[in-house]
Amino acid sequence: MKKSIFLVVILLFQNSTFCQTPTWKIYNTSNSNIPWNKFKAMDFDEVGNLWGCYDNSGTVPHLTKFDGDTFINFMTTAWVNDIISDNDGDMWLTTSNMELQKYNGNFTIYTNALLNSPWLEPIFVDPAFNVWIVNNNNSYLIKFNGSNWVKYDHTNSCLPASSILCLNFFKNDLWLGTADSGLVKFGNIQCMVYKTTNSPLPSNRILALQKGVGDTLWFVCPGNLGYFDGTNWKMYANANLISANSIQFDSKGCIWISNPDFTKGGIFKFDRTNWTIYSKSNSPIPTNQILDMKVDDEDNVWIATWGSGLVKMSPYTSSIIDYKSVNISVYPNPASDNLLVSLPVTDNYKAEIVSLSGQINISSQIFNQSNFTLDVSNLEEGCYILKIQSQTINYCYKIIKQ
Repeated sequence: MKKSIFLVVILLFQNSTFCQTPTWKIYNTSNSNIPWNKFKAMDFDEVGNLWGCYDNSGTVPHLTKFDGDTFINFMTTAWVNDIISDNDGDMWLTTSNMELQKYNGNFTIYTNALLNSPWLEPIFVDPAFNVWIVNNNNSYLIKFNGSNWVKYDHTNSCLPASSILCLNFFKNDLWLGTADSGLVKFGNIQCMVYKTTNSPLPSNRILALQKGVGDTLWFVCPGNLGYFDGTNWKMYANANLISANSIQFDSKGCIWISNPDFTKGGIFKFDRTNWTIYSKSNSPIPTNQILDMKVDDEDNVWIATWGSGLVKMSPYTSSIIDYKSVNISVYPNPASDNLLVSLPVTDNYKAEIVSLSGQINISSQIFNQSNFTLDVSNLEEGCYILKIQSQTINYCYKIIKQ
């Protein structure tokens, strides 16, 4: 007897005027020459290449450069903790060999007694090309200006005796987010620590920092996204935002946050009014354990996962028909062998059923019809995306075969 197939169809994305259907691409060791599936951190160089690193032991390369077509791999002798681009597009990284490295066509290695831990992260390069490094094992901050090294901690500066989780630059000063001692303005002239006791901060735990458009510094505390303009504070609550490691902005003014929490994690999009969450349960993202996220100049969202490779999401694929006014039917439910699709307009369509890893399992061209059938009898159990496209529409549904 053939297995019964139960298909639950959910309309994933709606918009009152234009439908925005993200497209997804997943790069992993089974479908590309990416050296590993566990990404730690990423950044872009001056020509738009994406650099990614991996921080675990082994003989595979721990650094890769992706130009959109090919992964070029480096460094098998040490793992890489963090990577960042400076204003010239040169790449800076820290390694388990307790060294700082710079890449601008060739690798330059810097060592110092202050780099006495294999866990040197996060790192940041300010506009004056000072490199700031957090020594995680010994809880202090290092400044390297290309020649001299300086150590800062709670004994010789305003830094609290707390772990530093994130770094950024705002209004000509370095800012630090701490694990339990608030937000620190580490200025050349003035040093200030903002906490729940002297500011509107809802928590003393600052998970992520990013300078926004204009004079704003954006941050994430558990349960809140917020910004500070030097005088005023603004908070946006979201109970699912219990962790974060990256804040990014796209050209449309939307804010993107990566949340690595195993159960409530994913990619959070905030348009200053509404939240959208893309997670393993409702999108092709293969895991909620996301360790970094970057948005490129074309608004593609790049997602570094722990164990499931590199994910590229292109969020702004628009169609012309309003979903709310369209009567589309996908049935029966349950189904045994065939999935019947009924559309309101006779047209030429392309229909695909795509796995959550991006593999196209079924592809069919439909000519001058509004009703058609897809044979799903050979699909394995699991979640899939049903995509229906024509010159004027782009539908995206999630289907589950059990």
